[in-house]
Amino acid sequence: MRRSVRAVVSVVVAGLALGACATSGEPTTAASGPTAGAATSGSPTIGSTADGSPTAGSGAGTTVPAKAAGPAKPSAGCTTPGTLAVTPGSAADLTIDVDGATHPYRAFVPAGLEPGKPVPLVLDLHGLTETRQEQAAVSGWETLAAQEKIIVLTPQGGGAVPNWSATAAPGNPDTEYLRTLIDTATRELCVDTTRVYSGGISNGGLESSILACRLSDRIAAVGLVAGIVVPEGCTDSPPVPAIVFWGKRDCVLPFYGGLGPCLMGDRNGTVPSSKPAGPAEVPAVEDKVAAWASRNGCALQPQVTSVGAHTELRTYTGCTNGDTVELYVVDNGGHTWPGSKLAQAADKDPDAKNGITTDEIDATRLMWQFFQRFQHAA
Repeated sequence: MRRSVRAVVSVVVAGLALGACATSGEPTTAASGPTAGAATSGSPTIGSTADGSPTAGSGAGTTVPAKAAGPAKPSAGCTTPGTLAVTPGSAADLTIDVDGATHPYRAFVPAGLEPGKPVPLVLDLHGLTETRQEQAAVSGWETLAAQEKIIVLTPQGGGAVPNWSATAAPGNPDTEYLRTLIDTATRELCVDTTRVYSGGISNGGLESSILACRLSDRIAAVGLVAGIVVPEGCTDSPPVPAIVFWGKRDCVLPFYGGLGPCLMGDRNGTVPSSKPAGPAEVPAVEDKVAAWASRNGCALQPQVTSVGAHTELRTYTGCTNGDTVELYVVDNGGHTWPGSKLAQAADKDPDAKNGITTDEIDATRLMWQFFQRFQHAA
């Protein structure tokens, strides 16, 4: 599947232009939808370490609801392990064949897993033109997975130019690829099928949005960094909880809507600082997040909390079956992964058009804490 960069950008723009789906307000069914853990006092702090002490750069001091406590559902690989060539404690570059096409992916299985005990599975999706190795380095999911005992798959979409189709239309080959990848992992490895999640940045955030629609029977929650679309035609799919991260200095996919100058290579262009007077080709981020929250049956207005000098958290509450939606907004942030140690080394200038990679929050750790609150009913 070979596509030119221009063709790939066209695909991304087409995905961005998808309108928000109509608000259904439909409840999540116990058979297929995610269930949420109840909030409790004394819950761990955001960014806490294994012993419960807060860590810097993660929004320390803010409490989070308890983990979902439903029973695990062991996958087939728990009783009959497969033969994937993955050494525990390290990542392996593998391939999978789907409908005649060969797709590369990266698999990380932590060391010290208890035989037969199912663990969560996370998909980590790259942005446009990024490889699976680059995404693994940016997100740091594998480092966290080693600590938290999570299996992480970092697939790579596209051909010569890594990309995701990011469309909810029937027959999207990437959706089938990722569905097959999840099926393969649950067959070969010991996975808790009630705790499968997807996160990604930019184009990978768009594709994770699509998975929340098309694979809602498998995905319990999603994490979206600088990429969100509320797909049309998802009225028959149960709502899925989402945690979203966005910088107001994003010059690729601007916070206030439209298409940013950096998307087409103009790094000297002006990033919008307010919503346009009329309708935009791509709606403002807060409007898309509000549409997602509305679909999940949440209250119209979010609760706003400061979690850093430049960062606020907008939480939509009162959602159907607890299917929460959260939006972290970074005033000086760019088109970057918050908390990424790799990105922070390059993105240090708060006055640059591209913004900075903030260290006030850690998107990977916050995603994981969010994910743990949700699971499919076993």
